[in-house]
Amino acid sequence: MRPVVLPLALCALGVIAGRLGASFELSVEPAVPVVEHGGSVRLKLKATCQDPKGSGNVETSFRKQLVTAGLGEIVVELLNVTAWNSSVLSFYSCSQERKVVTTKLTVYRKAPRGEGGPARPGKPGLSPSRCVSPPGVPEPAVLERIPQLAVGESHELVCRVAGVAPIRNLTVILRQGSEMLHTETFEQHSEDEPVAVRVTHRLIAQRRDNGQNITCQALLDLAPYGPQFNTTSNPQALTVYEFPEDPELEPHIYLEIGETVNASCTIGRFFPVASFKLVLTNQTLPLSISQDGHRATAEVSHNQPGNFRLVCTVKVGPVERRKEATVHVYRFPSPRLNVSTASPAAGTEVTGLCALPPGHSAELQLQIRAGHRVLVGWGPSPLPFALTAREEDDGMELSCRAMLPIDGKALKTSMPIRLTVTARPRMDDGSCPPSQNWTEGQDETLRCSARGNPPPRLECTKDGKPFPTGVPRPVTRTHAGTYCCQATNRLGTAVQNVTVWVHYHDPDVVLLVLLPVAVVAILLISGVSYGIYYRKKKIRQYRLQERQRQLEMQRLPGCSEETATLNGSARETQPQGGGVGRQRVAALRGPRPARPRCTRLPAHATHTCVHVMHVCAHMRRTPACTLLFIPSLFFIPSLLFPASSSPASCSSPCPSVRPPPPPSPQRSRDPMGPPCPAAWLLPPLILALAGAARGTFTVGAWPRVAVVPFGGSVAINCSRSPCPGGNATLGLETPLAVGLGASGRRWQSFRLLNVSQWSPGTATCYGRCGDAQVNASAGILVYRLPERVVLEPVPAVAVGESRNLTCRVVEVAPVGNLTVTLRRGAETLRTETFGATEGSASVAVSHLLTAGPGDHGQDVTCHAELSLRPHGPLFARAAVPVKLSVFALPEPPQLQAPTSLEADTAANASCRIAGAFPTGDVHFAITLAEQSLNFTVTAAGDVLTAVTTLSTSTPGRQELTCTAAVATAARTARTQLHVYRFPAPVLELSPASALAGSEVIVGCHAGVAEPPAVRLQLRDADGGVLAEGPQSQLELRLVARREDDGRQFGCRASLAIGDGTVTKDADARLIVLYTPEIVASDCPSNRTWLQGTWEALSCHAAGNPAPTVICSRNGIAVSTGQPELVTRSRAGTYLCNATNSLGMRSRLVTVRVEYKPTLTERGCPAHRIWVEGERRDLACRADGDPPPSTRCARDGGAPRARGSRAISRADAGRYICRATNKHGSAVRSIVVTVEYEPSIGETGCPAQRLWVEGTPAELACAASGNPPPHVACAKLGDGQDPPPASPNVTRAHAGTYQCRATNTHGSALRNVTVAVEYSPAAVSLRVLPSANVSRGASFSVECRAEGLPTPTYGWALPPAPNLRFAADNRSVAVASAAAANRGLYTCTATNRHGRRAGSVMVRVDESWLVLLASLGSLGAVTAVGLAAAGGYYLKSTACKKGEYNVRDAEGSSEAACLHRQRHDRGEVYGIQLTQP
Repeated sequence: MRPVVLPLALCALGVIAGRLGASFELSVEPAVPVVEHGGSVRLKLKATCQDPKGSGNVETSFRKQLVTAGLGEIVVELLNVTAWNSSVLSFYSCSQERKVVTTKLTVYRKAPRGEGGPARPGKPGLSPSRCVSPPGVPEPAVLERIPQLAVGESHELVCRVAGVAPIRNLTVILRQGSEMLHTETFEQHSEDEPVAVRVTHRLIAQRRDNGQNITCQALLDLAPYGPQFNTTSNPQALTVYEFPEDPELEPHIYLEIGETVNASCTIGRFFPVASFKLVLTNQTLPLSISQDGHRATAEVSHNQPGNFRLVCTVKVGPVERRKEATVHVYRFPSPRLNVSTASPAAGTEVTGLCALPPGHSAELQLQIRAGHRVLVGWGPSPLPFALTAREEDDGMELSCRAMLPIDGKALKTSMPIRLTVTARPRMDDGSCPPSQNWTEGQDETLRCSARGNPPPRLECTKDGKPFPTGVPRPVTRTHAGTYCCQATNRLGTAVQNVTVWVHYHDPDVVLLVLLPVAVVAILLISGVSYGIYYRKKKIRQYRLQERQRQLEMQRLPGCSEETATLNGSARETQPQGGGVGRQRVAALRGPRPARPRCTRLPAHATHTCVHVMHVCAHMRRTPACTLLFIPSLFFIPSLLFPASSSPASCSSPCPSVRPPPPPSPQRSRDPMGPPCPAAWLLPPLILALAGAARGTFTVGAWPRVAVVPFGGSVAINCSRSPCPGGNATLGLETPLAVGLGASGRRWQSFRLLNVSQWSPGTATCYGRCGDAQVNASAGILVYRLPERVVLEPVPAVAVGESRNLTCRVVEVAPVGNLTVTLRRGAETLRTETFGATEGSASVAVSHLLTAGPGDHGQDVTCHAELSLRPHGPLFARAAVPVKLSVFALPEPPQLQAPTSLEADTAANASCRIAGAFPTGDVHFAITLAEQSLNFTVTAAGDVLTAVTTLSTSTPGRQELTCTAAVATAARTARTQLHVYRFPAPVLELSPASALAGSEVIVGCHAGVAEPPAVRLQLRDADGGVLAEGPQSQLELRLVARREDDGRQFGCRASLAIGDGTVTKDADARLIVLYTPEIVASDCPSNRTWLQGTWEALSCHAAGNPAPTVICSRNGIAVSTGQPELVTRSRAGTYLCNATNSLGMRSRLVTVRVEYKPTLTERGCPAHRIWVEGERRDLACRADGDPPPSTRCARDGGAPRARGSRAISRADAGRYICRATNKHGSAVRSIVVTVEYEPSIGETGCPAQRLWVEGTPAELACAASGNPPPHVACAKLGDGQDPPPASPNVTRAHAGTYQCRATNTHGSALRNVTVAVEYSPAAVSLRVLPSANVSRGASFSVECRAEGLPTPTYGWALPPAPNLRFAADNRSVAVASAAAANRGLYTCTATNRHGRRAGSVMVRVDESWLVLLASLGSLGAVTAVGLAAAGGYYLKSTACKKGEYNVRDAEGSSEAACLHRQRHDRGEVYGIQLTQP
């Protein structure tokens, strides 16, 4: 078994090994080779073959070379790859197996200039700060020139990238600033060959785009298999402008010789900047530009008359617009006015002339004015006038005005001439109404005034007596009548009669007569009756008393002697003999009377009676005595004899007589009983008056309270009233020493000396008059002023702290009258008063004050007031003010300073403190290394900042301190300052100027620093680090290229100070010399200019030294640097040569000149005359490049359609034709006049006219037509033209007129009807039935007047309640006429053209009232007579009857003294006079 198994195993291993050798993988690196056109690339073939005999290579049409070959790896370099679309076959054979891999080459265009690969930062090669194309990248992107763009204008941005391969990997980006406008890729393109790319983007210019840079970036991205190349075009700045409208300039400027006016040229919208230029007669004027740039103003003046051209030119961007104006220079002298007379008489004519001096401008116009009224309208010089002087023209000023017929030009006025118009006196119904109505009892004025010059003297008389005018006076009926008013001045006299009607209301005569008569009759009857009754009663009472006494003494035995004496007279009157018949005597019944006694007159009553008589005797010369004394006599009996006793009472016991029965109630009332209580008030009043008449003795003391300082003196005056006896004395009682002062008849002055008692009591003035003594007292107030008022000082206090304010008042009295006030400024802090204290004392007042910022600097004052009012003065004293000092320092200062400072240099440091108060008292102290520094302090609110300058020459650490102090507080801040020494590095280029391709050495070295820790960096301009190290010197070598010209190199030295680092830099610029080069973007071959702009044939070339560029056309050199005005002659081809010391380059430039449209009179006439109905076309030809399009439109309307059409009147007007191309537009105004035949319409010639009588008559009729037609009007029926405008309208003007309008194209007719209206006239009034009306009758007043339109009526009537007006107000009716209805009735007729009034006088007859009054008076007299007769009769009858009864009683034996003795009652007497 073993021999068989082994061969099989070996065979299996061989098969497996063969299979392993034949299976391998082949790959190529890079997978996508990227190679520049014409360059080389290496391909690495990698195979997983383990066969040492394996081999491989590449198959290609390019030249190749084997670089390395090894097991499983072969490197082949392809040389000079020039095919744009090619593939490489890579193969490898391993163990008889071959594998092939196809690799496509990516070939990009090789750059036409430059060698080597892309430069890397920090190594010699390309500077990263320049945009230079490395080998193999596309040409720099070229952005076509962007012209200046108007706002809203569309422009296509074009970016060109030439020779790009492969284009599918290209991305072109257009940017505006940092904004990406457009991005375009070419992934859909499959070409491998180089392709020129053109990328466009449409840009609409806006204002915000101005100044923005437009760039084009070309990005060839071969990632992930190759590099990424980026190239950007040179940026072009957008210039955006806006200038859509022409400037505005006043077309005509008028100025006087020597005058200066401002001419303003104004533009509307513009952007960005407008430049103005104002030229007057080839002289550029200095300008003043407004702040917004829209207006340029220049002062325009000229010293010669004439018309001059003023041109305003405005340029915005490439657009220039012009506006022309005419300056009219004139002479403008003041006018002169002459008049025939300045003092004319009213009604005479004044003539005059206004003229200008010779040499004035012909355009001047004159106007003559009379006050505010235009007398003669504007006209040329000389200008005459005529004026009829009127009275109202007095004082009017005549003046002449000169005007230049231009708006805004001031007028010149001559010296005014004041007219003095003299006039005779004149009075009319308005100034002196001939009829005036007054009302009885009211204040009325005689209204009458006269006009005239000189002012007349007016005098009104009535019945030959003068009566003042204009003075209100109370009216009576006597004022009614006619007044003659006469006005007089030196020119004559005027007279006017004025009738005054006085209206009054008559009282009821019957009532006024009967009422007094009735009252008088009643009083007479009452008086007579009362007198008769009173006399009868008194007689009866007296006779009864006498007869009783006589009968008692005669018939009754046992009467006392006194009774007999009283009755003796009665006995004597009895008839002798006893044959007389018995009389019935009334029994006197009642209790037994006591023994009669005689009552004596009381002593006080006797004294009162005598005193009253005495007073009247002394005062009988005054009528008041009689009035007081006589009434009192009626009440004295009642005072002397009370009701319980009789005036005299004497009786004797009569036991045989019975008491009479009690009287009935009706008879018990005694008519002579006691008077009413009011009667008892009169005697005391009489006694009081008597005492007042005699006077009272009084004594007075002044002052009531005497105010005296302690130890001083004071006067007291004692006075008295008159003493009836004349024996009077005055004196003063007081415990104080007294001295006599001045004295008078009834007064004496006493002086209190050395008042040294605090409470001396009162001083008493006494006076003696006979035995009487009267006293009067005066108080004494003793005071002492404060010796001093002291306010204790207050130390400085912090805000928020409290201090006591204390004020002391030393030795003052009385303390109860003292007031002490503590004040802070005007504010009262504390006011204190004190209780009463004996003598003088010292007081203190305190107030606790919490200090605030507002208290600083305030004055604290203390006022002490000693008030002795109302008896004495007010004394005030004040302490010396104390000024408060308040401070605050709440927080320490903030010190701001650098942490490090270079030796021998300076730096600023500040010390800031907030919240300190007061800021003016804060003090700073700043030190550095214990050395004081100078500083300045600034304040902002409550924040103070002290700024100082730090400087030292000693390196090391030093301390900086800042201390802030105010009042007694201080705070300090500290910081550390590191001082170092650090010299600047030095950068050198060798050589500084090198030819392109030569080597340059860049070296940087630094000096000795302290501390010595310096590090150097060699940097590129964009901050890239080229080399660095801690050594003191660095060096870099590089090859100078054209792109390195102007390259900036920097050397930075760094020094570590504490936690920070200090750096210093040095810069150097490399200069590379090379031959001139002209780039298309700097010198475009094709240019388009705009006529009228300023352009320069700019052509810039690069080179070092800077080349000189000279451009010429046809062998003639032209300027390339200075802009020149573009004209059409500048179009053509120019040759530009750039030359420097290293060589020359040339370029051809073609210039095209475009210009905006123009419209001229030849191609577009401004005035055209068409006839209605013809066919016309509004044609207008314009010139411009590019050729413009022309459209015409009515001014403010839609464009007119092209082609001819029939003409109508609507086609007339102003048309605006506008020619437009891309450079602007030209506008021309065309006036089209359409002529047509006349027509007369209602608007211009109304068929119905309404005239007013008295107004100027003028028949105006306007007709339409072109040319303007002539209109003539004539009245139908008379064949005459209407009267001219000067006559006034009369009623004869009414009628129908025919007006005819005629021009060259025909005529038209129209009839006009004229109606004439007039104001009311011929006002007439009629009173029915008559103007003389009886009282109680009815009448009416009618008013009639003529007028058109029909007038309305108004009335002025006497006021009365019984008036009734008709419906049309033409009449007024009065029922039951009374006195109020008489007077003047005035009717006023009114329509819209005026008013007219008429009057009539109505009289009311009242004669029957006089008869009624006479009858009433007669009746009253008759009643008085009857009353007197009746009274006399009653008196006679009563006297006789009383006398008879008394006599009958005397003979009766029954009339006796009947009484009984009673112990508790008095005597009772009685007699019955009639039969029971």
